Amino acid sequence: MQTSILLLLVLMFFLFSLADGKKDSTPKKIKSPTNEEKTDVLILHKRNFGRVLRDSRYLLVTFYTPLSGPSLMTLAEVTKAAAQLKKESSGITFGKVDVSKEKDLKNDFSIHEFPTLKFFINGDKNMPINYTGVSSASSLVTWLKRRLGPSAILIHDTAGVESFINSAVVTVVGFFKDLQCRAVEVFYDAAKDVSDLPFGITNNLDVFSQYDVTTDSVAVFKKSEEEYVHYKTAIGDPVNKVDIIKFIRTYEMDIVTEYNSETSVKIFHIPIDSHLLLFIAKTSKDFTKTYEDYKAVAKEFRGKILFIVANTDESRNGRMSEFFRVHHADIPGVRMFNVTSSFKYRMPADEITFENVKTFCESYLNGKIKPQLDSEEIPEDWNQTPVKVLVGKNFDKIVFDKTKNAFVILYLPWSQDSKHLLQIWTKLGNMYEGYSNVVIAKVDCGTNYIHSLGVKQYPAILYFPAGAGQKIVHYNGEKTLQAFSGFLTSNGILPGEKMTKKPAVKNEPFNTEGKEWKTKKEL
Repeated sequence: MQTSILLLLVLMFFLFSLADGKKDSTPKKIKSPTNEEKTDVLILHKRNFGRVLRDSRYLLVTFYTPLSGPSLMTLAEVTKAAAQLKKESSGITFGKVDVSKEKDLKNDFSIHEFPTLKFFINGDKNMPINYTGVSSASSLVTWLKRRLGPSAILIHDTAGVESFINSAVVTVVGFFKDLQCRAVEVFYDAAKDVSDLPFGITNNLDVFSQYDVTTDSVAVFKKSEEEYVHYKTAIGDPVNKVDIIKFIRTYEMDIVTEYNSETSVKIFHIPIDSHLLLFIAKTSKDFTKTYEDYKAVAKEFRGKILFIVANTDESRNGRMSEFFRVHHADIPGVRMFNVTSSFKYRMPADEITFENVKTFCESYLNGKIKPQLDSEEIPEDWNQTPVKVLVGKNFDKIVFDKTKNAFVILYLPWSQDSKHLLQIWTKLGNMYEGYSNVVIAKVDCGTNYIHSLGVKQYPAILYFPAGAGQKIVHYNGEKTLQAFSGFLTSNGILPGEKMTKKPAVKNEPFNTEGKEWKTKKEL
């Protein structure tokens, strides 16, 4: 599922916190299905995948890893969808592949994110369709049905439109004079990808007149304070599906979106890279004036910047404040976050006024604002344990020490995958504690921004060979203690690869009883 991995993980963690309540913010454990469980989702492996694919007109496959919380949650929703569609005799077969065991299938379909859902039609192995919608059974069922049949309801008259837009909080209607034109095909394609919203389409001129539509257009109807407001955009030439989806996703949200358990699921599905966040206490005396100024600016930048407000009175929003390093003294405060680059920007003004927020947004869009690079202070005991604790301020100094090979895990503290690997990492640190030229280290990327390393998802494991001119190795092997140890024993060579350059420093143990670990500068 394509999305900004950093923000995706942050928001998912916040969602877990909201769901579990104030007292216990630890994500609930989800039981991994076993082979013995009776399920409507077939267990696929290398031996039976081809046969199932040939025998299934429609096949939806979930590629997952049992160590991933998001994988198991999605698999649970897929199982619900499979049960529902089985009752409806849809003819769709559901399967799942554990990529931690089925490495060949993982490589065959270039699976790099977990979970990944692929939909195969008529046994075509080469051109599956990726599911990128919301991870819920209802959205998945709608998405599949729209792949098999019409993705929008044909509406014949004004009464039909009124009934349709009153059927949900948010609805989408396409106004097209010619239902056979190219623009209608693109509209149907957009509807297939936005499976959590109902779509209708009409060519009735009375309906056009009723809603003041004069040309082919797409309209979003949204219920607001017991009334429906609608936003419409004319369809340009050439017709662009991405633009249609961006318009729909933008206007389904409020002008300012309050962060909560419901909106956190939707925020990262909106194709807008720039997110502006207002951290403010709703109980503060200046809240109303500050919020109205913020909202007024939001209207001017709608479609370019997504405006979000986080209520700091809500203790469960504390994780978001921590991520953006917003302290009590910073509230109220404004931060910009670029989803694509993961850069954070702090508004350089003490007062949150209409003029200040607008100037900040304009300067950001014009590239005149420098990003805020975060780093915790270096802990006094950062080198007193087998696994060294790195932060932004000491990261480069340690990992680029030419006398030592550094093996580093970059993690997010709320990620279940990270928590699992950190346990193994501690054992690895203990194993290599007696090696003078090997550094086993970790860095919390939730509070420390490590740049220019090409890391696209967390946890990430990097190997920094000693010596000049050595290339950083992005470790993508097995995530086990034995595999990590084997990688170090081979001096940073992954299985199946050949040594292209002789290591400057070999990973060899020495007798260091009572000797303190030192940096290059100290040596």
